[in-house]
Amino acid sequence: MKTFLVFVSTVDGKITRWGDPLVRKWSSKEDQEYFSGLIQKCRLVVLGSNTYSADPIRPRENRLLIVLTGKPERYKGLGVPGQLEFIDESPSRLKEIYKNKGYSEMLVAGGPRVATSFLKENLIDEIWLT
Repeated sequence: MKTFLVFVSTVDGKITRWGDPLVRKWSSKEDQEYFSGLIQKCRLVVLGSNTYSADPIRPRENRLLIVLTGKPERYKGLGVPGQLEFIDESPSRLKEIYKNKGYSEMLVAGGPRVATSFLKENLIDEIWLT
């Protein structure tokens, strides 16, 4: 399974403009549009719970959104089988599970803890930094 990490960062290392109550978006309009386009194209997307909570992505057919969380019970009732799942698994186990289910690509879309955990296990084939 080919695994891509997409990450957005400003030159000074910021991801979002936290603290601004009117802004919950990525660093620019262009990055938000790029990210939205990637999410629409990918069949398997992995996020961390903080990234998901900052700007929840709606479930939809033909895409499985996995939210990695140490406490999946916090999201009880929000999951949609086959579209939005809240899971507590290691990156290597997650990759194994979904490879066995026939997925050939996985997009890891953040945040920093999730990205680091995949990188530490040497599971990322390509990094897309915008």
